[in-house]
Amino acid sequence: MKHILIPAAFLSIAFQVFSQNPVAESYFSDRVSEKNNIIKTDIPSYIKGEWNIYYERRLSKKITGEVGSGVFLTHFKPVFYITYFQDLTSKPRGVGSYSLNARLKFYSKQALFYFYQGVNFKYTDLKQIKYYDIGYNLGYQPFFSKSFSIDLSTGFDFRFINPGNNINMAGEQPVGIIFLIKAMIGIKY
Repeated sequence: MKHILIPAAFLSIAFQVFSQNPVAESYFSDRVSEKNNIIKTDIPSYIKGEWNIYYERRLSKKITGEVGSGVFLTHFKPVFYITYFQDLTSKPRGVGSYSLNARLKFYSKQALFYFYQGVNFKYTDLKQIKYYDIGYNLGYQPFFSKSFSIDLSTGFDFRFINPGNNINMAGEQPVGIIFLIKAMIGIKY
């Protein structure tokens, strides 16, 4: 009897562990691969002259962390530069202008899938202007195949501008509220 119970106990534990494997749903396929990393890019930021890449990683069952970096084109003048500063004769971006991003996302069901809330931080250095954004966003990230995702989010940022020594302020406060819309495409691996 002992020879039957011990293998049966091991088999029941193995089947129980195997049946606990989580698999997320997708619109266009039966299963989404259970991978913990996504590489993505924000399409609207290309319009404003920023080339960027983001990396999102699952930290727990419902929480992910996202980090990113962007490089700016030197010939493009951002709208906020015209709004906040009088001196428009010099180039707004020097060679080597960049941004660094960090975001913590809290998902409603499972990390990397469906609706989420997030807090974000962004540092941007345009050589003549440096600014910091701290904000909150709501988003939705569905998967359209086993690896392809779209991340749509909206929110707001509080912007803190550090103009440097050679820029004249136009009487505006160096703190503003920015409304954000992000549309990212990503590959899960």
